[in-house]
Amino acid sequence: MGVWKEVREAALKYLKTGELPAGQAKADKAKSKEEISGKEELSILPGILPKTGLLEAGSIQKIETPAFDLLIEIAIQEEDPEEVVYWYEELKKSGAEAESHWLSISENQIANTVKVKYPEIALDIWKKRAEKLISETKVSSYEEAFPYLRKVKETLEASGKKEAWEAYLSEIKKVNKRKKKLLEILDRLGADRIIGE
Repeated sequence: MGVWKEVREAALKYLKTGELPAGQAKADKAKSKEEISGKEELSILPGILPKTGLLEAGSIQKIETPAFDLLIEIAIQEEDPEEVVYWYEELKKSGAEAESHWLSISENQIANTVKVKYPEIALDIWKKRAEKLISETKVSSYEEAFPYLRKVKETLEASGKKEAWEAYLSEIKKVNKRKKKLLEILDRLGADRIIGE
C-alpha cells in the first residue's frame, strides 16, 4: 500500500474542495519552469510522493467542485454505500449547476452498490428508470425495463414485502392496460420463480 492512504486523502480533498496540493499551489504561482527548477524541484504531493521533475507551472487545471461523478465512482469502486448515498444526495440537491455530472454517472451502479444497506434508494432509482422506459411505448424499451423491474421485485421480496411488489406490478398493469406487449413482459415478472428455488 505504501503511500496510498496519503495520496487517496489528497486526491479526495482536491475532488471535494478543489484545493490543490501544496506543491501544485506553489507551481501555479511560479511564472515559468525555470523559476520552479531554479528554486526547487517540486512534487505534486510534497512529503508524500517523490520529486519527479515532471511538474510544470499550471499543469493541474482547477475543476468544478465537488466533483460528484468522480466521488461517487470512487465510493462505488471502494464499495462504500454510505459515501455513495452521501454524494448522490448532494448531487441531487445541487440542481442545474451540477447537471454535467449526471452524464457520467450510472444510477444503476449506484443502486447496485446501495441496495443492501439502502434498499429504498435502489428501489427509487430502478422504479424511475423502468417507468421512464415504459413511457417510451416501444417494445425494445419494455424489454429494457424488464431487468429494473426484476430488481425491484427481488429487492422487495427479499425484504419481506411481497405485497408491495404485487401492488406495484398491479398498478403498472392498470396504468398500461392497452400495451399488450408490455403486459406480456410483466406477466413474466408476475410468475413466481420455480428455477433456483
